[in-house]
Amino acid sequence: MSAAWLSIGFVTAIVIGITFHKRGLEASRKGYPYLLFTFPLYYWLFASSALDGKALLNEVAASIPFFIIAWLALKSRRRLRWFLVGVGMVIHGIYDVYHDLMFINTGSPDWWPEFCGIIDVVLGGYLLALAAGFKPEKEHQITTG
Repeated sequence: MSAAWLSIGFVTAIVIGITFHKRGLEASRKGYPYLLFTFPLYYWLFASSALDGKALLNEVAASIPFFIIAWLALKSRRRLRWFLVGVGMVIHGIYDVYHDLMFINTGSPDWWPEFCGIIDVVLGGYLLALAAGFKPEKEHQITTG
């Protein structure tokens, strides 16, 4: 594992979380479920770029549970939505780490498992904390006058 890619992934996850929070995507019905929908698509792109039909079929099959979880989250109320997407992201992070043990996708970069895996686990952990009742601090506005 590369500490550099873990660090870059961690910072990326923090930036995504802050951006979703500030723009209201965290509370929206679609924000995080749509993000979970996109995670498996990267592996499709990697397989397609390597012209590896077998890997693409494997990746499509492996995507189905994540699409189902994201779809269920879209249909759920806020806390259940956060819980479902949080679990889906953590599971996808585990999938990233063990991906090459299940099958080989020659188009997937060597650094991808730790980069994407840490993003998945950090965001998933944050959503699970929200589902459990954690409330991020509200921004304080400074008024002058």
